[in-house]
Amino acid sequence: MEIKEQLLTTAIDLFKKDGYQNVTVQSICDACHVTKGSFYYHYRYKESLLMDYYHIVAGEEMTDVLTEMLRIPDGFHKLWRLFRFYIDSSTRLGADLLKNLMKVNLDNNGIIYPTYKEEIEKVDPNFFKVYHSIVLEGQESGSIKKSDADEMLTLYMSVFVGALSSWSATGGYTDVEGLLFQVFTLIYKA
Repeated sequence: MEIKEQLLTTAIDLFKKDGYQNVTVQSICDACHVTKGSFYYHYRYKESLLMDYYHIVAGEEMTDVLTEMLRIPDGFHKLWRLFRFYIDSSTRLGADLLKNLMKVNLDNNGIIYPTYKEEIEKVDPNFFKVYHSIVLEGQESGSIKKSDADEMLTLYMSVFVGALSSWSATGGYTDVEGLLFQVFTLIYKA
């Protein structure tokens, strides 16, 4: 196992076991038997581990989700499947890690969960292309409202970020998927 992978795997295990705030760079280094210099060669901050982990969790299943979406007959449900993937990827982190990821997101101007068109397009251009393709398909077939796709996305993502923040702040005690589906339906359903 490469050092970078070992640092990430060990850090995530420690975060889950001891809580993100209770784990230091030194404790990660000690558990991996590496120096802080080695840590900082691979990761700029402790928060970088969390961002890498989220991208790995989200990226692992994306191909399967896209394949599944091809079998969904209408744009509305395809789009919901795409958003549900991001909800699942986020909540699978657990409340503690997601709460800290949300803090990283806030501290870094929406680097993980952008809400505006320009930010989304910059952070995840592939998502942006897929999103627009599905919305156009849904609008043409009549399953998605004929409204500005970028405005609908900004509205939905703003609620998405708020709902995930609330879910993580309450220890995961709300039905975030149910709430976000209701909002999704209000915004997108024709």
